[in-house]
Amino acid sequence: YVNLGDLCRRRNRLEEAITYYEKANAVNTINLVLRFGEGTEGRVPLVCVNLGVLLTFSGRPQQALENLRYAVQSRDTAVAAAINLTWILSTHPDPSVRNAQEALHWVDQLKTSAAAGRLKVLDACAAAYAEAGDFQRAVQTLTDAVFGAMQTGQDVLAGKMRARLQLYKAGKPLRTRVGLPN
Repeated sequence: YVNLGDLCRRRNRLEEAITYYEKANAVNTINLVLRFGEGTEGRVPLVCVNLGVLLTFSGRPQQALENLRYAVQSRDTAVAAAINLTWILSTHPDPSVRNAQEALHWVDQLKTSAAAGRLKVLDACAAAYAEAGDFQRAVQTLTDAVFGAMQTGQDVLAGKMRARLQLYKAGKPLRTRVGLPN
Protein backbone atom coordinates (compact mmCIF):
# COMPACT_ATOMS: atom_id res chain seq x y z
CA TYR A 1 0.00 0.00 0.00
CA VAL A 2 2.89 2.37 0.67
CA ASN A 3 4.20 1.97 -2.87
CA LEU A 4 0.75 2.58 -4.30
CA GLY A 5 0.42 5.67 -2.12
CA ASP A 6 3.80 6.93 -3.33
CA LEU A 7 2.82 6.33 -6.95
CA CYS A 8 -0.48 8.18 -6.57
CA ARG A 9 1.27 11.04 -4.74
CA ARG A 10 3.79 11.42 -7.56
CA ARG A 11 0.91 11.48 -10.06
CA ASN A 12 -0.85 14.14 -7.98
CA ARG A 13 -3.78 11.85 -7.15
CA LEU A 14 -3.97 13.02 -3.55
CA GLU A 15 -7.15 11.33 -2.35
CA GLU A 16 -6.05 7.95 -3.70
CA ALA A 17 -2.63 8.38 -2.12
CA ILE A 18 -4.24 9.23 1.23
CA THR A 19 -6.40 6.10 1.02
CA TYR A 20 -3.40 3.87 0.31
CA TYR A 21 -1.30 5.42 3.07
CA GLU A 22 -4.15 4.99 5.55
CA LYS A 23 -4.49 1.35 4.47
CA ALA A 24 -0.75 0.85 4.95
CA ASN A 25 -0.97 2.14 8.52
CA ALA A 26 -4.04 0.01 9.21
CA VAL A 27 -2.45 -3.18 7.90
CA ASN A 28 0.75 -2.53 9.82
CA THR A 29 -1.25 -1.95 13.01
CA ILE A 30 -3.18 -5.20 12.52
CA ASN A 31 0.06 -7.13 11.98
CA LEU A 32 1.63 -5.67 15.12
CA VAL A 33 -1.48 -6.24 17.24
CA LEU A 34 -1.57 -9.87 16.11
CA ARG A 35 2.08 -10.22 17.04
CA PHE A 36 2.32 -8.17 20.25
CA GLY A 37 -1.27 -7.73 21.45
CA GLU A 38 -3.78 -4.93 21.89
CA GLY A 39 -2.56 -1.39 22.42
CA THR A 40 0.25 -1.72 19.89
CA GLU A 41 0.63 1.30 17.62
CA GLY A 42 1.43 0.34 14.06
CA ARG A 43 1.50 3.57 12.13
CA VAL A 44 4.61 4.01 10.01
CA PRO A 45 6.25 7.40 10.75
CA LEU A 46 7.31 8.09 7.15
CA VAL A 47 3.80 7.28 5.96
CA CYS A 48 2.49 9.70 8.59
CA VAL A 49 4.73 12.49 7.25
CA ASN A 50 3.41 11.87 3.74
CA LEU A 51 -0.14 11.72 5.05
CA GLY A 52 0.38 14.96 6.94
CA VAL A 53 1.41 16.80 3.82
CA LEU A 54 -1.35 15.31 1.66
CA LEU A 55 -4.05 15.88 4.27
CA THR A 56 -2.94 19.50 4.53
CA PHE A 57 -3.29 19.98 0.79
CA SER A 58 -6.67 18.25 0.81
CA GLY A 59 -8.06 20.62 3.43
CA ARG A 60 -7.83 18.42 6.52
CA PRO A 61 -5.27 20.24 8.66
CA GLN A 62 -6.28 18.72 12.01
CA GLN A 63 -5.77 15.19 10.68
CA ALA A 64 -2.50 16.35 9.14
CA LEU A 65 -1.28 17.74 12.46
CA GLU A 66 -2.19 14.53 14.26
CA ASN A 67 -0.16 12.44 11.79
CA LEU A 68 2.80 14.81 11.93
CA ARG A 69 2.75 14.85 15.75
CA TYR A 70 2.99 11.08 15.64
CA ALA A 71 5.82 11.10 13.06
CA VAL A 72 7.88 13.65 15.00
CA GLN A 73 8.39 11.01 17.72
CA SER A 74 10.54 8.89 15.39
CA ARG A 75 14.21 9.76 15.04
CA ASP A 76 14.05 9.00 11.31
CA THR A 77 11.20 11.41 10.54
CA ALA A 78 11.48 13.95 13.38
CA VAL A 79 13.03 16.74 11.32
CA ALA A 80 10.66 16.47 8.34
CA ALA A 81 7.64 16.23 10.64
CA ALA A 82 8.77 19.17 12.78
CA ILE A 83 9.37 21.36 9.71
CA ASN A 84 5.88 20.60 8.40
CA LEU A 85 4.32 21.12 11.83
CA THR A 86 6.07 24.47 12.12
CA TRP A 87 4.84 25.61 8.72
CA ILE A 88 1.23 24.57 9.25
CA LEU A 89 1.01 25.98 12.77
CA SER A 90 2.60 29.26 11.64
CA THR A 91 1.11 29.98 8.23
CA HIS A 92 -2.21 28.19 7.80
CA PRO A 93 -4.96 30.51 6.52
CA ASP A 94 -7.38 29.33 9.24
CA PRO A 95 -6.61 31.05 12.56
CA SER A 96 -8.05 28.09 14.48
CA VAL A 97 -5.24 25.92 13.05
CA ARG A 98 -2.40 28.33 13.76
CA ASN A 99 -0.64 28.04 17.11
CA ALA A 100 2.48 30.16 17.54
CA GLN A 101 3.43 28.59 20.87
CA GLU A 102 3.40 25.05 19.52
CA ALA A 103 5.23 26.20 16.37
CA LEU A 104 7.95 27.71 18.59
CA HIS A 105 8.15 24.41 20.47
CA TRP A 106 8.97 22.64 17.19
CA VAL A 107 11.45 25.43 16.34
CA ASP A 108 13.27 24.65 19.60
CA GLN A 109 13.39 20.98 18.60
CA LEU A 110 14.71 21.85 15.16
CA LYS A 111 17.37 24.19 16.49
CA THR A 112 18.84 21.39 18.61
CA SER A 113 18.77 18.83 15.80
CA ALA A 114 21.54 17.96 13.39
CA ALA A 115 19.51 19.80 10.73
CA ALA A 116 19.61 23.13 12.59
CA GLY A 117 21.41 25.04 9.83
CA ARG A 118 19.46 23.67 6.88
CA LEU A 119 17.77 26.29 4.73
CA LYS A 120 14.35 24.62 5.05
CA VAL A 121 14.70 24.66 8.83
CA LEU A 122 15.69 28.34 8.90
CA ASP A 123 12.79 29.21 6.59
CA ALA A 124 10.27 27.40 8.80
CA CYS A 125 11.76 28.94 11.96
CA ALA A 126 11.42 32.42 10.49
CA ALA A 127 7.73 31.77 9.75
CA ALA A 128 7.18 30.72 13.37
CA TYR A 129 8.97 33.78 14.73
CA ALA A 130 6.82 36.01 12.53
CA GLU A 131 3.63 34.26 13.64
CA ALA A 132 4.69 34.86 17.26
CA GLY A 133 5.25 38.55 16.48
CA ASP A 134 9.06 38.43 16.74
CA PHE A 135 9.67 40.03 13.35
CA GLN A 136 13.23 41.08 14.12
CA ARG A 137 14.22 37.48 14.73
CA ALA A 138 12.22 36.34 11.69
CA VAL A 139 14.06 38.85 9.49
CA GLN A 140 17.48 37.87 10.84
CA THR A 141 16.81 34.14 10.49
CA LEU A 142 15.45 34.43 6.98
CA THR A 143 18.23 36.81 5.92
CA ASP A 144 20.72 34.11 6.92
CA ALA A 145 18.72 31.56 4.94
CA VAL A 146 18.56 33.78 1.82
CA PHE A 147 22.32 34.28 2.00
CA GLY A 148 22.83 30.52 2.33
CA ALA A 149 20.54 29.82 -0.62
CA MET A 150 22.39 32.32 -2.79
CA GLN A 151 25.77 30.87 -1.78
CA THR A 152 24.68 27.38 -2.80
CA GLY A 153 23.12 28.44 -6.10
CA GLN A 154 19.53 27.84 -5.01
CA ASP A 155 18.23 30.95 -6.75
CA VAL A 156 14.58 29.86 -6.92
CA LEU A 157 14.48 29.15 -3.19
CA ALA A 158 16.30 32.43 -2.47
CA GLY A 159 13.69 34.30 -4.50
CA LYS A 160 10.81 32.71 -2.59
CA MET A 161 12.52 33.49 0.70
CA ARG A 162 13.11 37.11 -0.32
CA ALA A 163 9.36 37.53 -0.89
CA ARG A 164 8.69 36.20 2.61
CA LEU A 165 11.43 38.44 3.98
CA GLN A 166 9.61 41.51 2.67
CA LEU A 167 6.50 40.47 4.61
CA TYR A 168 8.45 40.06 7.83
CA LYS A 169 10.19 43.40 7.34
CA ALA A 170 6.74 44.96 7.01
CA GLY A 171 5.68 43.34 10.29
CA LYS A 172 3.34 40.83 8.66
CA PRO A 173 3.27 37.07 9.25
CA LEU A 174 3.09 34.74 6.27
CA ARG A 175 -0.22 33.19 5.25
CA THR A 176 -0.09 30.35 2.78
CA ARG A 177 -2.89 28.75 0.81
CA VAL A 178 -2.85 25.54 2.87
CA GLY A 179 -0.21 26.02 5.56
CA LEU A 180 2.81 24.77 3.63
CA PRO A 181 5.26 26.81 1.55
CA ASN A 182 4.93 26.83 -2.19
